[in-house]
Amino acid sequence: MSEEKVSRPTAEIRAANRLHMVPEERLILGVLMAGGYGLMHGLIRGAKRSSLAYLAENAHRLPRTRGTWYFFHKRKNYVVMKQGMNLGAKVGFKFASVTGLFLYSEAYIDELRGKIDLLGTVGASTITGLAVVAVNRLPLRQAARSILGFMLFGGVVGGIQDLIRAGRNFKDAEPPSEN
Repeated sequence: MSEEKVSRPTAEIRAANRLHMVPEERLILGVLMAGGYGLMHGLIRGAKRSSLAYLAENAHRLPRTRGTWYFFHKRKNYVVMKQGMNLGAKVGFKFASVTGLFLYSEAYIDELRGKIDLLGTVGASTITGLAVVAVNRLPLRQAARSILGFMLFGGVVGGIQDLIRAGRNFKDAEPPSEN
């Protein structure tokens, strides 16, 4: 068995990339962070919503004794936890999917163009916006507004990344080859 040496990106390669991370690292970290944030956001939102719904559904038959209140709250907690986890998983998956699409398309556009700049980020955010609009089947006016918002987001993020790179005195925006 021959051992293949795993090559790690050099400091020069890292420095030439966005946020000093190669695209694979950025994609994995971004998807995990977005998925975790979406999971927590959905869990909290789903728990609050299902707590109010449970109370509204059972308002006509509230418990009258201490023992029945115990079982009322016990069951309510299970329902709240289940609904919160369901919504948390859905929102986490959506956030991770959108983030993954954005980061992957950004890296792909940068590789196609051979340089890292604002246009790659705007293009990636536009692709992501088009995908979100298509999946959600938004009406024309809302679709146009959403895509414009995604493009604005891409412009701001890409501009900030370009400013960070310029501040670090990177004169050439082309990533060095890994050869």
